Amino acid sequence: AYTTFRTHENASYVMFWERHLRRLVQSVEILGERRPDLYPLKCRFESSWDIFIRPLVDSSLKNGLALALKKRKHGEELAITSLVHGTTDQPDDDSVVRPCDVYVHIGGYLPMKFGLSDSAACLALVGQSREIAMSKFSEWA
Repeated sequence: AYTTFRTHENASYVMFWERHLRRLVQSVEILGERRPDLYPLKCRFESSWDIFIRPLVDSSLKNGLALALKKRKHGEELAITSLVHGTTDQPDDDSVVRPCDVYVHIGGYLPMKFGLSDSAACLALVGQSREIAMSKFSEWA
């Protein structure tokens, strides 16, 4: 499961952060039900995925943003993608099992002004729709 979002107003805040995080959790929950092979450890937990995903994404985002803000170019916004991957790893000791790993990618983003410019990209997608359309699932890409 993944979500992509961006900063706004000179990278001063992340747009729709709570909405994206809820969508990420929702996607994991849907995929866990429809494709249990993707998140095999979920069956061992009674709790919501939010308990696992939110702290991992928050921590990764906080660490990544600190570095990305230092390295970005003037006027550049940041595009952020967070991917939640199920894990089968179990610790050798009695520590807490994490049912997922979280990966965050942060890159520069120059938002396009109104209208198309010479540097704008046009995109068309052809083919079958996503298997599980209610979730943002990276396998379709």
